[in-house]
Amino acid sequence: MKIFYDHLTGLDSVRAELSQYLSPSEIEEIILILDEATHHIVMETILKELPLEEHDVFLERFANDPAANHLRYLQQFSPRIEEHIAQAAADSNRRFLDTIHS
Repeated sequence: MKIFYDHLTGLDSVRAELSQYLSPSEIEEIILILDEATHHIVMETILKELPLEEHDVFLERFANDPAANHLRYLQQFSPRIEEHIAQAAADSNRRFLDTIHS
């Protein structure tokens, strides 16, 4: 499923690293888990940036259409929301890659 923040959370570097160690089916299984974990990290990042009274509004909008461009709405409250999402996802990917290498 396409989600509005997908372009900010790329798991390509993780997928490339995994391809050195795992079969394609194993990679896809892990990527699905990482995608879900990334979703939780992104949602937490977004909710931290939004005023509490906007949480339900955003969550309802997101639930109704995850692919819609919610960034404009979010930027009203956090002009740098794209940077925050990208950074949170990059940090998560880096932690996972560090785990692979240890």
